[in-house]
Amino acid sequence: MIKINNIIVLITASLIALFLSYLSFDSGKSAAYLLPRTYSVILVGIVATLIILHVRKKNEFYKELNLKKIFPTIIFIVLFILFGEELGFYFSTTLIFFFITTFYSPGEKNIKSLIKAGIICSLFMCFIYVLFSLLLKVQVPEFILFSLAN
Repeated sequence: MIKINNIIVLITASLIALFLSYLSFDSGKSAAYLLPRTYSVILVGIVATLIILHVRKKNEFYKELNLKKIFPTIIFIVLFILFGEELGFYFSTTLIFFFITTFYSPGEKNIKSLIKAGIICSLFMCFIYVLFSLLLKVQVPEFILFSLAN
């Protein structure tokens, strides 16, 4: 376990929010970038609110972070980025969603709970597909590493 300060989290969140905002506004004038721009502005607003609340409270306390619990998810996210384009957005997102729900769910992991998690993840991805591709007609996200290389 490592101890992490709130200010480290705020600085990291600020850098991520600013980077995502830069990427969304630097992409062009296409209407396809409206949703990422909206999300990035909301994210910057949330981070700014958290910074203001942190400065007003002026409390410096540490929280313990258990890396053993986070490390498998970090590895799976890296695999998601590396193989996401080959597997496709919806399938790779279903896999990561299934992994996270089964890995972090409390209770015993038996075949019945794995089937239930698989059905729920598949139905959720079907809902996301219908919502974004059919109803909103929004282009599925490109993976960030491949869009930066072009």
